[in-house]
Amino acid sequence: DEDAQEDVRRFALLGLFPPDLEMRQLLEDLYSEQIAGFYKIEEREMVVVAGGDFGISERLTYAHEYVHALQYANYDFENDLGYSEEACETDSERCAAIQALIEGDANFTQLKWFETHATHKDILEFLTNVESYESPVLDSAPPYLSASLMFPYNVGTTFVEHLFDMGGYDAIHQAYTTTPPVSTEQVMFPERYPDDIPLEINLPDLSLSLGSGWDIDQEGVVGAWDIYMMLSQGYEERFQIDAEEALFAAEGWGGDSYAFLSHENDDERLFVIKTVWDSEKDSLEAWEAFSKWLDLRFGTADGIGIYSNEEVFARVFKTGNNGFILIISEGLESLNRVYDFLNE
Repeated sequence: DEDAQEDVRRFALLGLFPPDLEMRQLLEDLYSEQIAGFYKIEEREMVVVAGGDFGISERLTYAHEYVHALQYANYDFENDLGYSEEACETDSERCAAIQALIEGDANFTQLKWFETHATHKDILEFLTNVESYESPVLDSAPPYLSASLMFPYNVGTTFVEHLFDMGGYDAIHQAYTTTPPVSTEQVMFPERYPDDIPLEINLPDLSLSLGSGWDIDQEGVVGAWDIYMMLSQGYEERFQIDAEEALFAAEGWGGDSYAFLSHENDDERLFVIKTVWDSEKDSLEAWEAFSKWLDLRFGTADGIGIYSNEEVFARVFKTGNNGFILIISEGLESLNRVYDFLNE
């Protein structure tokens, strides 16, 4: 429960969750509603949630999970792909791309199975199921949460379809073995795969600039997908810029590094992200998108460029080399300290 509420606190700082969200209960309800089946790796066992009949929906799920069984039988995800719980804590961006490959492959193949083997009766049953399908928990969840849950399935499927169109199953096989995707940008924009490699961006130890009592809680890479989410999927519609504009800005992503920090005694949180974009034009487009997003969330900045509402402060500034830094903090003093430290 404590970890769940810390996640809410961080996402609320970014405008993606309401601060009073009951995260753990929502996730339990959401997974209970959405999960149709799963494959247990260690036990080599698949589970399909079914009612009285094993109809077309259950058979589609079975096909999906069977692909997972084949994947784990043929590829060493942990050692060759570096896809493990420990590795994903270190590099969540790369793991999000690999997860999209895994789920996109299973989705793509289950649809191929349906195209090849579904009977007329199956098709009618499937259409009836689609027409009557309801998902009240997913529909009421914060947009960021619901979109991120579906990312590896929806966007991953489009990515795998692109691979298949370019080189058939051999191209999909190569994505598992020789050229795995390394960023959500490559998944979102398949034409950038595999050549557009993210730049490695480093943040200095910000706790040094903030003084005693501050700790780094999380650090890593936000990535193109979550940048798109930040800009277009705020929990209130008034925080959201146009989705196409956000997607256009995210496509020019070159790399980033972020950190969440907290001061336990003062009960204060701070977020900072350092970004680099592919070109000066891409950097300008992203700058304009983030500036519009900040205006929507906070209103116009003051004379020195600080955005604020009653509880949160923000500042964005350019760094040269097609980059800029965004700071969002629950305290004005901490924001100014980090700004001075990074703007030296």
